[in-house]
Amino acid sequence: MRTPALRPVLPEQPGDTQPVSLADVAADVDSTDWRRKVLSLAAAPDGTDLGWMAPDGPPKAGILRGAVLLERHRVAPNTRTMTGSISYQEPSTPRGKPTTEQGALLKVAYVFATSGHTVDYKLGQMILPQLEEGRHGADVVGMFFFDDNNYVLRAGDPIGERLAKVAAERGTLLMMCDRCALSRGLAEGQPGDCKPVGTVTGVTVGCFPDLYAALATNPPDQVISL
Repeated sequence: MRTPALRPVLPEQPGDTQPVSLADVAADVDSTDWRRKVLSLAAAPDGTDLGWMAPDGPPKAGILRGAVLLERHRVAPNTRTMTGSISYQEPSTPRGKPTTEQGALLKVAYVFATSGHTVDYKLGQMILPQLEEGRHGADVVGMFFFDDNNYVLRAGDPIGERLAKVAAERGTLLMMCDRCALSRGLAEGQPGDCKPVGTVTGVTVGCFPDLYAALATNPPDQVISL
């Protein structure tokens, strides 16, 4: 739902039409907050559902197909629907972030497979600070950890504790390879049937079938191996 950020570009009277570049709306709002504070978007096969808050408060919604808002409908009683069209600048996005063909923010999953400086540098100094500051540019739906990379998820680890907080806020999956975790004392049980021990909050453990099942309800557009 939208906040006053969209108010200057929405028609005030039925019949008004005003092409608008969404890329220029609330340019000072970072990518993480843009969809929540300005305009909510949800991709669908036949278009993109979008919602915003009218100047008088009631929420409204429409469907974006291609580059023009083609259909409007009310989502609250006794509210005026918007008429006209809103142009949508392609391929740019509201914050110039990578998106899917439907215009939704790109979803990615990271697989930390290389030992060494993978977690303390690539995750700890690059990915994690960007996520904390809302400037990573993609929606990270999951992270899977192999080998010594699992140690970052130990309870009390500075990077792990920060990562657990971000993951909880964003609903990001944190999963350890079960055999890797078992051999490092970070899980107990047997491969295929174990649970994490001594880790930061929110961590799960499993193998590929578990990873696929966990991501099935929120699948990534791309999987990046680091």
